[in-house]
Amino acid sequence: MIATVASASLWKVGQLRPGRDTVTFREIDLDQAAALTAHVNQLLHVRALS
Repeated sequence: MIATVASASLWKVGQLRPGRDTVTFREIDLDQAAALTAHVNQLLHVRALS
């Protein structure tokens, strides 16, 4: 496996348009992936309270 998508970014992959959008991978470590997940969860929680 040469690349994987952080679970917090999977929603973005679902929005890509075939043949029109491109994907650029960048390296992140597990701590950054965990922080991204926490950030997305916090945003969703705040939005759910509104």
